[in-house]
Amino acid sequence: MMDTNYLLIILIVLVVAAALLFVWMRRDRAETPAETETLPVADADLVAVTADDAAPIIPTPTRPRGLAENPFAAPPVDTRPAPLPAAAPAQEDGPPDNLTMLKGLGPKAAGQLNALGITRFGQLAALSNAELDRIDAQMGNFRGRIVRDRWVEQAEHLAAGDVAGFEAKFGKLGG
Repeated sequence: MMDTNYLLIILIVLVVAAALLFVWMRRDRAETPAETETLPVADADLVAVTADDAAPIIPTPTRPRGLAENPFAAPPVDTRPAPLPAAAPAQEDGPPDNLTMLKGLGPKAAGQLNALGITRFGQLAALSNAELDRIDAQMGNFRGRIVRDRWVEQAEHLAAGDVAGFEAKFGKLGG
């Protein structure tokens, strides 16, 4: 009789442990298809959005199998960066300007500008709004810094040799 009770208790403990393990494993599983909604975004790209705002957005393949191409979709846009026009030549001969003299422009951002063909203050100061937007879009982690840190305005002063005007507006040069 005593052995039967022990076996029954062990069996109950194993069943409870299995049930708890099952519930714990279900909790970690991703949402069920009923909890997600697939919405078209741009150019037939699809993104699964969950009903719960706190859950992450889960990207899905660009075009799932069996999904016909949308005849009303916009044509694909060429997102390759356009090369800089030859309208911004170097202002003078000799070594390039030290772009890190601009406030908020460090060596990595200067290297990125150099790779895009901007090596002189005069080039940066002469950029049109369209060229500025195109270069800013290619700046990666530094996107938005050209406008926010006013690099063009700073470059205008330094390209003109107006160190006093620069320091009056932006603080001591090199400091």
